[in-house]
Amino acid sequence: MDPGLISLGIGVASSGAQWWLQKKQVAEQKRVALEEERRTQLQRQAVLGGATARGAASGFEFESQGLQKYLGDMEAEFSRQRQWALDQARRGAKLGNLAAGIGLATGIAGSANDYMKSNNWFLTKALGSPA
Repeated sequence: MDPGLISLGIGVASSGAQWWLQKKQVAEQKRVALEEERRTQLQRQAVLGGATARGAASGFEFESQGLQKYLGDMEAEFSRQRQWALDQARRGAKLGNLAAGIGLATGIAGSANDYMKSNNWFLTKALGSPA
């Protein structure tokens, strides 16, 4: 068997394995980011609940505009933070998957290029010289 073909096969298989592992790594990173955000969201809910309880127990009128604005602003900020964290997790996964695909394509192209160089493909077949 042609050693160049063996090398090409190993290169393609290696590129495929690296792509698969990168995709798994990206999925795990996204899962971790989403879990961290879930836990942070629980902490935010506890903070908001505590602030609401303290406001209600403070002796001020609970429905006062100042207290409701404060709680509403806090809730809006927490919502913005959550949305940002979720968007970042999704963007990171998207970029990681793109990088994995580019790595696969360049790995296969590099292996094919090495195979063609080892067989003088560029000098014989591309230029029309007799083999």
